[in-house]
Amino acid sequence: MKNTGLFLIAVLLLPALVNAFAEKQIEFSIIYNTFDSVDLLDANLMQCKNQDCSEFLVEKDFECNIHFCLAKVDSFASMYKLSMDFSDKKRTSKVFEHNQGVYSDFLFSFQPEKISFDVKVEESNLSVKNTTFFSNLWKMIQSLIVILVLSFLLVLLVIIFFKFLLKKTVSRKPVFYVYLMLVFLLIIFWIIF
Repeated sequence: MKNTGLFLIAVLLLPALVNAFAEKQIEFSIIYNTFDSVDLLDANLMQCKNQDCSEFLVEKDFECNIHFCLAKVDSFASMYKLSMDFSDKKRTSKVFEHNQGVYSDFLFSFQPEKISFDVKVEESNLSVKNTTFFSNLWKMIQSLIVILVLSFLLVLLVIIFFKFLLKKTVSRKPVFYVYLMLVFLLIIFWIIF
């Protein structure tokens, strides 16, 4: 029985462990709202240490082309600022938070490996809007499906254990409650970690 408990704990913590060591990405889709055609010469993503971004670290693994930018980070900072040099002038964004514009903090409890933003290039500045909710919605649905299937398989193992190894019958009502409890626990562990 001890080994079964350890197995259940390992299964419950597996998604958290995988997610903890996953490389995080920040994607920027660039949308041009300027009248003139401009070329992107250089871009920097700054990890701000304060609200006005007077103290910052420049993300080292940040690459851009004319329509898309990608930053690879170990973990998400709370605030960022984007600066882009174009052929006509330099444009910067206001300081934005990585969960800015997200409909709830519940989304970030799923700890996405990727957050997404739309960057509108305007005449004098950059406007940044978070689009993570829509890009991670499918991933959240997949995670919930995995949780339901995993819970079903664990309940099936419990039934097999009682029926074939202990030669006892298992009524449906306790099995249903065990299934609901496993789904609930897996969702809670997924949210916490």
